[in-house]
Amino acid sequence: MADAGDLHTCALTPTGSVMCWGLNMHGEVGDKSTTDRLYPTEVTGVGSTIFVTADDSHTCSLNDTGSVWCWGEIALGSVFRSEVPTELQKVPGAVSVYAGFEFFCALLADKTVQCWGNNEVGQLGDGTTSPRKTPRAVLAVADATYLTVGHHHACVLLADKTVQCWGGSGLAQLGIGVLSKSTSPQTVPGVSDVVQLESGDGHTCALTATGSLFCWGWNEVGQVGDGSKLNRPLPVEIIEARGAVDLATSDATTCVRLSDGDVRCWGDGYGLRPQSIYPSSR
Repeated sequence: MADAGDLHTCALTPTGSVMCWGLNMHGEVGDKSTTDRLYPTEVTGVGSTIFVTADDSHTCSLNDTGSVWCWGEIALGSVFRSEVPTELQKVPGAVSVYAGFEFFCALLADKTVQCWGNNEVGQLGDGTTSPRKTPRAVLAVADATYLTVGHHHACVLLADKTVQCWGGSGLAQLGIGVLSKSTSPQTVPGVSDVVQLESGDGHTCALTATGSLFCWGWNEVGQVGDGSKLNRPLPVEIIEARGAVDLATSDATTCVRLSDGDVRCWGDGYGLRPQSIYPSSR
């Protein structure tokens, strides 16, 4: 598996090693330096890794003992910055972990989810807005198959192929038709038979088994893909993305791969291409 931040990429090898390369201004490559790397460089000291995630200017990994290691620059109440991988938490049984803004969530092998960190808008999903230094179970999630995390919200894909989200919704992130936060998971209406789920900073998209794509949330630069720049509090189908077989998101961009191999993207071009409010071929 591999994942990319803003300007760096990390990959997990079959032997459990992590290799990173790219921009290293904040130490996001994890090689104990801030020297940019043109070629993959091994990250040492993190144990036998089973999952790696890169975002913005940081990287986090999860090893086979449940230890969460991070490096680079990440918001943790105050700004955490380290060129050296640092163990931040222990989550026994975790199979994946993601960092939001000042909070983390992990999916466990038993299909539950645990979160910790800042909880101002209920992003930990434990029914409160109290911050947590140690992982707490997300309420009523017992059959999650996939987890995705935005800046202030999180969503899960459940075994019945429906979607639940929780946390902040000031930008309509939860897809439940309201702009108020939720401290516990809420079912997203109008989406079912979901096979893939991904979130950007403030928007989320769900791909169904029939190739239909539904997106909702923050839409300032057209990342929802419905031809507008209006935030969408409920899921909208992206007609131009019908026939999608794969889905990816970044901060404010969405891309799909269609069954004919065509790749279409929309949202922020980050200076590399124009913004687009409709899916356009790449």
